[in-house]
Parts: sequence; C-alpha cells; structure tokens
Amino acid sequence: MFTSHGWPRFGAAVVGDYLASHRDAYKYLHDQTVRLMNEGHVGAEIADRLTLPPVLARQWFNRGYYGTMSFNSRAVYQRYMGWYDANPASLAAMPPAEEAQRYVEAIGGPARVKALARAAHDKGDYGWAATLLNKAVLADPADADARERLARAYDQMGWQAESAIWRNIYLTGAAELRGAARGGPSATANADFIVNLPTPMLFDLMAVRLNPDKVGEGRAAVLFVFPERRERFLVTVRNQVLVARPAGEGAGADATVTLPRALFLQSLFAGQPLAARVASGEAKAEGDIAVLARMASWFDAPKGHFPIVTRPE
Repeated sequence: MFTSHGWPRFGAAVVGDYLASHRDAYKYLHDQTVRLMNEGHVGAEIADRLTLPPVLARQWFNRGYYGTMSFNSRAVYQRYMGWYDANPASLAAMPPAEEAQRYVEAIGGPARVKALARAAHDKGDYGWAATLLNKAVLADPADADARERLARAYDQMGWQAESAIWRNIYLTGAAELRGAARGGPSATANADFIVNLPTPMLFDLMAVRLNPDKVGEGRAAVLFVFPERRERFLVTVRNQVLVARPAGEGAGADATVTLPRALFLQSLFAGQPLAARVASGEAKAEGDIAVLARMASWFDAPKGHFPIVTRPE
C-alpha cells in the first residue's frame, strides 16, 4: 500500500492493521466531535478537549505530525455548524484590529499587556503570552517591542509543536513579525497551470479579481472569440458582478474581440493590454473598442502573498 504521507507498507496483516487503525482514528474524531457538539460545546472547546484513545495514539501513523485532532475536529464542526457558535456576541464580531485596540485599552494599555505577556512567557505559558501580544500588535503594528516579544513566543511554540504544519506556521508568523517573511509566487504565476486551465475557469478567476469600487455603476459586455479553440464567450459586467457564458453567433455585445487564447492569457496574467494587440493586428476588435480599456481598469492585480499576523491594508 502506498500513501501520500509516509512510506510503502507490505504484507496483508500490516496493511490491514494500518487501514483499520486509521479508519478508527478518523471515525473517533468524527463521532466524538459530533457527540460533544450535540452537548452544546463549540469548536474551540471540542478542539481543546478531544484526544485519541491511547490504543490509537500509540500508533505513530495516527499522531498529529501533519494534521491534528485539534484542526480536524474544527473541520468536522464547521461541516455541520458553519462558523457560528450560537453565542449572540459572535453574530456581529468586531474586525480583529478594532477588537484588539479595545482589549488593550480595557487591560490597561500596551505596557500592561506586555507586562502580563512577559510574566506568562517566563512561566512557559507561551500560548497565553502570544494571545496577549497578538492583541498588542494588532492594536499597534508599529510597536517593535510587542512584535519581537510575539515573535519570541511563536519561536517557542514552533519548537514545541509536534505537527510540522503548526511549526511552520508559528515560525512563519515569527519571521513576518521580524520583517523577514517572503511570500511565494501566486499559483497563477505557473505557466503550465495557466495554459491548462479550461476557459470557463479563467473567467471565474477574472470574476474574483473584479473590484466593485472601481466598477461603480459601470456596465460592459464583451464577446471573446478564440478561433483555434472554437470558443466564444460573452463576458458581461453589471451590478458589479462579472458573468461569463458560452455564446453563439449573433450574440449582442459592446465589443467583440477575436484573438488566440494565448494572447488573452498574456493580457490577463502578464499585464499586456489587449488594445496594443489590436493596434498591432494580432487581435481583431469590432464595436466600442474603448470598452476593453474600461473593463480592464476594473480588475485588481493578483498578489503573491499577504500578512498572516498583522492585517492586510
């Protein structure tokens, strides 16, 4: 038997024991999460108290080296209950930064928060220290002292983590706080990935990059024709929503653009304006050509990374 995480197993008895034990671990995770959920416990409470029975936890392949009981029990809870924990105070929670500012003020100001965090850190209570310092950093991202103290707490939590994923996230957070974190490229920067996407998925990607503030009351309808693929798609923007659907001959549009899909991809992902392609004769455009530039101005450029400790601007 071959698995995605680990090495091959040989022999019917070994394989059978692995499958049965792994099945029991996942079944226990699911059933006990639901049992506690039905008793009124919320996701965080379940995650804090749920552990595997010793007979299953002793088998190394059931340990949380990758996923964890804590993470996965929350996933079970989310599957059935969604994000809401039934507490009325959670219905309209404040944004994290605003909530942090109020907590810091209520505790007695940044100095008091850091003093409490220092005491927790000195006792080895790194989770509580991180919780306090996270509030201080969110309330004032420019507080270099709070950032370094929080990074040190994450260092300790990373070194103690059994799960490789948890360790990586703790140390990534510490690196970001110290200004050393670097995000990787966007998935859309992979040329093979892009070229092999079905065309409807490309328009789905455009739809989630549409910035409603830039669109305003704008409207547009553009027919894209990719002759080498025998594809025709009518792309409309109205009510600040982009919809793309296959179109036949005679579909009404403000403009019709005929070009190889490769040129469309270069425009979409490499920032090469379609108007330049039309001017060079590589693409053919009919109708209101200005609508192309107007529509292009409504999209956000893709970002390769974003902060995980402080909040995006």
